[in-house]
Amino acid sequence: MSGTMPFWMRGFLSALLATSFGLA
Repeated sequence: MSGTMPFWMRGFLSALLATSFGLA
């Protein structure tokens, strides 16, 4: 799935995960 996933979506998910860990 990661191969078909757009690069901007991967960057968005990465930023979302980073924010989640930062708030946690």
